[in-house]
Amino acid sequence: GINAEYGRYVTTWNACRGLVISKVKPKIKDSGVVELSMDREDLLFRMKEPHFLDNFSVLKSDLLPYRILPTKTILHSTMGKVEISVKERSDGRIGIDLGLKYLTKIPEEVCYNADMQQCTWIDLSRNKLESLDNLELLIHLQEVYIGKVLGHGKFYGNMLSRIPSQLYQLPFLRILDMSGNKLAELPTSIVNLRHIECLSVARNQLTSLPKELEQLGNLKTLYLDGNRLTELPEFLSRCHSIRRLSVRNNDVTKIPDSIPLMENLEVLNLHGNELTALPETMGEFMNLVVLIVSNNMLRGLPASMEAISTLEVLGLEKNCLKFMPVCVHKIQNLRMLALSFNEITDIGDDIGQLKHLDRLWIEGNKLEVFPETLPLAAELDDLRIGCNGYTGLPDCIGQLYGMRDLSINSVGSTGSPIPSPGSTTSGPSTSAITTSRFSQKRY
Repeated sequence: GINAEYGRYVTTWNACRGLVISKVKPKIKDSGVVELSMDREDLLFRMKEPHFLDNFSVLKSDLLPYRILPTKTILHSTMGKVEISVKERSDGRIGIDLGLKYLTKIPEEVCYNADMQQCTWIDLSRNKLESLDNLELLIHLQEVYIGKVLGHGKFYGNMLSRIPSQLYQLPFLRILDMSGNKLAELPTSIVNLRHIECLSVARNQLTSLPKELEQLGNLKTLYLDGNRLTELPEFLSRCHSIRRLSVRNNDVTKIPDSIPLMENLEVLNLHGNELTALPETMGEFMNLVVLIVSNNMLRGLPASMEAISTLEVLGLEKNCLKFMPVCVHKIQNLRMLALSFNEITDIGDDIGQLKHLDRLWIEGNKLEVFPETLPLAAELDDLRIGCNGYTGLPDCIGQLYGMRDLSINSVGSTGSPIPSPGSTTSGPSTSAITTSRFSQKRY
């Protein structure tokens, strides 16, 4: 349990040192520039990074639409009254950083400068822009950041209430981030973004989506987080190029039965909506790797989901589950299963069938019995079981030889401290496991 904003005391299990308590202070990455990252191989590679899957907790369930890359300043000058930085990314691309300048308009000196016109990206986030006059003069722009998605629910934008026509005149534009603005609708003219690959309109005021989105044949990432959508339109099933779809923190109550027709979809994030059920057609997904439906009102899963052979991450935290869905035990390639903060009383002995499972989060439920078959999940190295009804830990915990992190962070339902594996005492002793005690903050 890491609180990404403040840090927490974390109890972890180390195979060599036993149970240890450490304070984790997360690192905040430089968010200056980003690069689109889309292919399946890159997604799977990033999933192996130490903190990548931590983003899928009920507290912080973000998956950024693009990769953050380091930069270095190669030119810093003043044009008019505005300080301008020209930066080079680690991929060699050069761009203009005008972020956090409190601009109400783009300086003309920037757009008419011959050297600036050779830049391939521009950061205009965290200003007060209401228009993008003369931006079309920067003809080589491939990436325009009018807003920024920085994770942890942070969006930095401007004051735009419509998509400026200047963007349609940029022939090489492939990444457009308009997060954190005041868009009430997406115009039908969005079809003019012919080469767009990544479109983020998170944290706006959208209530619907235009059908013209299905004509964007190169669109691979669509971010719709933090709007006012109540449904996903049927035409999305015809957006065959989309690989990542994020609709976090909207008011969606139903997913169309046809959504598995998005044949290239790899990441579907529906965290924080009002879903009570998923369609029975879910098992028809062909390439889905990550499915996040945490913080909804689900009471079960469709049985067909056992057929999603590509699924590796399943986030079901903070729903209304009382039993482990039977289909979950049959998703053979599952690597991460997050069930925290439900009302589950038994996860079943079949959990041991998940041979590739390396992260299991079941904290905050009503479990009293620990599955003895869990050691059969030989790759398990991150187990979170705190805030349940356990009065002790079973001997099988000691058989999890690959365990890296064991988070218990609680006391048993009777109020007694949790004894160490194999202990016959009900209270603390010199060999008892020490657990950290902090409140599990729920959102």
